[in-house]
Amino acid sequence: MLGRLRLGPKLIGGFLFVSLLCAVVGYQGVSTMNEGERILRIIYEDHAIPLGQLKLISDKFAVDIVDACQKMRGGMMTWADGQASIMQAREIIVNEWKKYLLHDLDEDERQLAEEIGALKKTAGVSLDRLTEIVRSQDREQLDDFIKNDLYRTIDPLTTRFSRLTDVTIRHIREKTDEAASDFRSGRRVLVIVASFSVLAALVLGFVLKRNITNPAAAMAAAARDIALGDVNQKIEFRSVDEIGSLADSFRSMIDYIRKIAEAAESLRQGDLSVKIVPKSDKDLLSHNFAALIEHTAKVAAAADALSRGDLTVQVQPQSEKDTLGNAFSRMISSLRNMTSEILEAANILASSISEISAISSQLAAGASETATAVSETTTTVEEVKQTAHLASQKARHVAESAGKAVQISQAGKKATDQTVEGMNLIREQMESIAESIVKLSEQSQAIGEIISTVNDLADQSNLLAVNASIEAAKAGEEGKGFAVVAQEIRTLAEQSKLGTAQVRGILSDIQKATAAAVMATEQGSKAVEEGMRRSAQSGESIVLLGNGITEASQAATQIAASSQQQLVGMDQVALAMENIQQASVQNVESARQLETASHALNELGTKLKMLVSRYKV
Repeated sequence: MLGRLRLGPKLIGGFLFVSLLCAVVGYQGVSTMNEGERILRIIYEDHAIPLGQLKLISDKFAVDIVDACQKMRGGMMTWADGQASIMQAREIIVNEWKKYLLHDLDEDERQLAEEIGALKKTAGVSLDRLTEIVRSQDREQLDDFIKNDLYRTIDPLTTRFSRLTDVTIRHIREKTDEAASDFRSGRRVLVIVASFSVLAALVLGFVLKRNITNPAAAMAAAARDIALGDVNQKIEFRSVDEIGSLADSFRSMIDYIRKIAEAAESLRQGDLSVKIVPKSDKDLLSHNFAALIEHTAKVAAAADALSRGDLTVQVQPQSEKDTLGNAFSRMISSLRNMTSEILEAANILASSISEISAISSQLAAGASETATAVSETTTTVEEVKQTAHLASQKARHVAESAGKAVQISQAGKKATDQTVEGMNLIREQMESIAESIVKLSEQSQAIGEIISTVNDLADQSNLLAVNASIEAAKAGEEGKGFAVVAQEIRTLAEQSKLGTAQVRGILSDIQKATAAAVMATEQGSKAVEEGMRRSAQSGESIVLLGNGITEASQAATQIAASSQQQLVGMDQVALAMENIQQASVQNVESARQLETASHALNELGTKLKMLVSRYKV
């Protein structure tokens, strides 16, 4: 059914259908909200307001009146304030009860209201009595009223008000449950309608997609492939709407492009017999393609004539931008000019070849004579080179020997300097030894004096020990310990004398050895001075000898350098002669090749004349 409609009615119908579904969903939602609002208004006006009125009346009885009585009884409120509070509470009770009775009450509420009305009359009598008591400010009657009448009057009323409040709350709960049930029902219907609307919209979108988007995507893909050069595309979709018309146009365009591509393929293969028939006067592609084929055929005919040697053919370019036509025209003109020049050059070449042949023969003979002379000169240069090489070797040996002699003389001079330095060091050490021996002699004398002092101390200690022994003997038993000490001192004194005698003997030996060392040191110093004098003379002789050897070495080195330069020069001369010899040989070979080339050029000129004679200029 949708396939027989145009694209505009399809889109308008789809949007209208979706709009209708949205309207149905909106209507159902508004209906559900209106019903909820109605029930909430009933709950508020018929039950919530009466509930507040009952609460206010009950509080006036049970709180305000009772509280005023208790405060006046306790002295916490004045009689005037208490009376005003009671009168205000009674006025509010009367007004609110009248408003409550105006509501639409059910049977239970009406029955409780009648009971409360009867109790209110009784309570009114009691409250009138309370008002008189307050007005008279009789505290005893007030106390009696509170104990006997107040709660007996108020409690039945508060009980009935509580029951009436429970009934009202039950009615509110029932209405709330009813509203919730209606809301759930409306929500369920709304969900069903919305789900159906979404499903219907999806189905409609899928149908429209299949009839619009899929064909459009297929044609877009085909157009993209055609843009990439792939003309083998097929459009299968068919319809009577605008998409179908677009598909038909696409198929016609693909057939047209495919024919152009087939013609281009034939041209690529060289087939110029292909024919392109334009669709109309506005078919620029076909007209231009036909003109291209015609122009290419003319160029091919001209090329065929050129291949047969006909240079008189003409190719007319289509425009300044006709690269092929202009290039072909320039090529024909260039070929004409080139053929004329080649013909002229062939004539000149033929006349020059004879002269080249004669010159090449003379050049070959002269090159052979030059090669013979160069070979003899090369032999002579080689002999001179050998002689120079031998002289250079001998000069190098002399220079090396002179260099070694210089090194030896320098080593001798260095050794002499080291000997002199060593003799100086020995002389300094001998002087140091002499000073040390003198100091040792002086210290030996000091030690002798110390030994004499120690010997004297030992004699005195021995004498003191004898005296101490005598005194200890005089002391008897009490001096025995001191006698032992005196004996020890005496013993030590004897040992000290023996030690000093031994040290004196050793010191005497040291003094004798010191005297001998002093004499030996003096003799060594004299010998060292004599050695230093002779070493200095040897060093001067070695220096003179080294200077002479150095001069001889420098002369030998100069001779060796000159010989080496002469040898290098001879090597260069020999190398130059070898190069000249090779060049002479190459000249001979080149002369022979030139003679051969002249014969080849003669043959080439003959062939060139034959080739040029084939073209028509």
